[in-house]
Amino acid sequence: MNSVDVVIPCYNYARFLRRCVTSVLDQAGVNVRVLVIDDGSPDNTPEICRALAIEDSRVSYRRHEPNQGFFPTINEGLFGWASAEYCLLLSADDALAPGALARATALMNAHPDVGMVYGPTILLKGEAEPHGAPQASSDYETDILPGARFLEFCCKVGNPVPTPAAVLRTALQHKIGPYAPELPHTSDYEMWMRCALHSNIDFIRAVQGYYRLHGSNMSTAYHADPMRDWREAMHAVEKFVADAGDRLATPDQLLGLSRRRCVEGALVAAHRCFDVGNKDGAKAYLDFVADQGCSLSNFPAGKTLRLKQQLGLRSYRLLKPVVDFARGSGVSRPNVPRDPKLFGGWPTASNSPTAGSARVDGTRPARIDHEGQSRGRRHDTLECSG
Repeated sequence: MNSVDVVIPCYNYARFLRRCVTSVLDQAGVNVRVLVIDDGSPDNTPEICRALAIEDSRVSYRRHEPNQGFFPTINEGLFGWASAEYCLLLSADDALAPGALARATALMNAHPDVGMVYGPTILLKGEAEPHGAPQASSDYETDILPGARFLEFCCKVGNPVPTPAAVLRTALQHKIGPYAPELPHTSDYEMWMRCALHSNIDFIRAVQGYYRLHGSNMSTAYHADPMRDWREAMHAVEKFVADAGDRLATPDQLLGLSRRRCVEGALVAAHRCFDVGNKDGAKAYLDFVADQGCSLSNFPAGKTLRLKQQLGLRSYRLLKPVVDFARGSGVSRPNVPRDPKLFGGWPTASNSPTAGSARVDGTRPARIDHEGQSRGRRHDTLECSG
């Protein structure tokens, strides 16, 4: 059986820890080892860790005194302990779905050029426990994307990979190096890009894990401030491009895709601020656009915002019903939102960087059975949504 080492950093997450570790130990079809690193938690994490290690010899436990911080902790586990063929970094407040590790490792066994496999995760809120957990399946679809195209996709849409679902070849993880502490909120984003620089990436169309949202998440403040999100995403791409050097064929294209995504997001936010009379908020977003060296005239949303500013808020509000009517916005349209319970993206016809020139040939994605054998055609032209 394939072997997987799972590193679980834990700080003050005792209430979630047993559920997390159990979700790894219950993985069928793989040999697992678990290392829980307690980074000086003030709660009862030590008691739970000791009990888990006594109950199952596959669990090891280390404790830091004093607290060393997130990055030294995760890098210690991945680079000072993990030695199996495959590895996974799993936060103590997250969990794996049944069959996740067997699916990921079977895929990489079948395709040696794939260095990382991920899939969608179910979002859990607060203290909620998973309900209706997906059952392990021996029949699932999978899409393989060349590393260069995955890089384009990342820069166009932002981080598409849920960390609880990202299984890597340990040799690749050791080759590309540790998580970067200078990227406190986007180090995983930059790590996935490093993976794609050296290998192809696979997306499994099966739920691979659970990602928990709660007030103690490291990313809570980060997501509450979209401008911080965009700035740090740009920092991650800039660092990746600089470190990759001449190994990248189109560094300027990657930077341009990322910058365009962030600027377009800022312009949408600026419009919203203008519409509610928040001049300071609109100015802050426009300052961000200027910091990126972009002109409003290069973006449709920028041109519209400039016109709205010239009209003034009062005149714009008077004219808006007429403009909406002319555009047909009063006509009812079907609304098909994304599933808010799932996290994890993959290129589709609408968001693929090469969608404009891609040929749609009707090829079905590869199917992988329980022995890891491909049934159907692997393809590099994507046709399906993530």
